[in-house]
Amino acid sequence: METPNENPNLTRSGRMVKLEWKHYIYEFLIVVLGISVPFILSKINEGWVQKQTEKQYYKNILRELGSDLDELKGNKLENEMQIAKFEYASQIIRLEQKNMRDTLGKLALEMKNFTDFRRNSTIYQTLAQSGELDNFENKALLTNLQKLDELYNYINRLEANHQSLIIDIYPEMLDYIQIRPYQVMKPEALFDFRFQNKFDIFLLIMQEKGKLYQQGVEDVETIVAHLNKEMQ
Repeated sequence: METPNENPNLTRSGRMVKLEWKHYIYEFLIVVLGISVPFILSKINEGWVQKQTEKQYYKNILRELGSDLDELKGNKLENEMQIAKFEYASQIIRLEQKNMRDTLGKLALEMKNFTDFRRNSTIYQTLAQSGELDNFENKALLTNLQKLDELYNYINRLEANHQSLIIDIYPEMLDYIQIRPYQVMKPEALFDFRFQNKFDIFLLIMQEKGKLYQQGVEDVETIVAHLNKEMQ
């Protein structure tokens, strides 16, 4: 039974308006979902591809760093052996142990041997030149690689200085020492303070190289540990 003040047509119209608004809202949500879901899935896919690309870079970097680490450790050990020899030679001169002249002469000929850890291009330089730096979201890794690049460049300069010193000094050895058959021809020259200075200069360079090699080992091991964690 209808109430006197109730208009059936208005009531139905009100319900229809409410139903139409709900319909529009549902349609709007469907359209939004239709646009958003593919976009979200695309972003997820891009993120996955980015992550896989970075992991491949990590594998390549780890392989190169492994080679660097082996060479740094080998050079560090060989450099320490050379330092021990030159310290012994400097001591022979300082104590004027003339009976050790043959030993001193042989140690002098060792000046031609030196460790050489030089890189024409570092990992960071390769990434920068190829435009791949932007592909890395891991900025901490890039910072560490850049610091390693700076260290390698410093080592390169020191290695070049060491080689230049050998080229300048070593020919002088041939004025004092006969190689075949081996004989010290001018023992007094080997025991001169100027000759001791040459050993001491070599020692300073080699000791500095030793510190840089050790720093390189520590820096590379830090980056390797970081990459291994990222690869998990």
